[in-house]
Amino acid sequence: MKNQRINAAFFACGVVAAIVAFIPQTGHALYKRVLPWECRLAPTSNTTLVRWSKGMSLLEATAGEFAMAYCPYTSDPDLPLSSVSSIEVNVVDISPGLYAEFAAKACVTRSNSTGGGACGTQATSSSTGDQYISVSPSVWNSNSTGLAYVSVQFPGDDEVGDILRGIEVE
Repeated sequence: MKNQRINAAFFACGVVAAIVAFIPQTGHALYKRVLPWECRLAPTSNTTLVRWSKGMSLLEATAGEFAMAYCPYTSDPDLPLSSVSSIEVNVVDISPGLYAEFAAKACVTRSNSTGGGACGTQATSSSTGDQYISVSPSVWNSNSTGLAYVSVQFPGDDEVGDILRGIEVE
């Protein structure tokens, strides 16, 4: 009798373990990272950007000119534009002062329309050092069939060394 109870207990534990193993995992946030070397550069005439292992950085700059990087986001079935809940732009801002902040915003172009596209609200870096700029994904959420990208404006303070490290999309 005692062996039957032990066998029944082991069987019950095995059934419970099998059920738990096959329960779909919920609550796990999907996450994608846009690497800085995936971004397209649009430097001004006197500004040069360079890509390197730690990110994208200013190589040469003139005060008051703002170099731009356009970082595409490829929507996929696991994390479509309509489901994006946050966009975080990782930057290293090396100097405070006039023209000394990064600016970023989410944008979408409409390839099937003559209306061009739209961009969301611009967010800026708040201090010097390594930081994340939180960008609203609302323009992506409401234009889920468009081509999405993040526009990142480098500081125009002529300081070489500001870095775009990447963009995290969740």
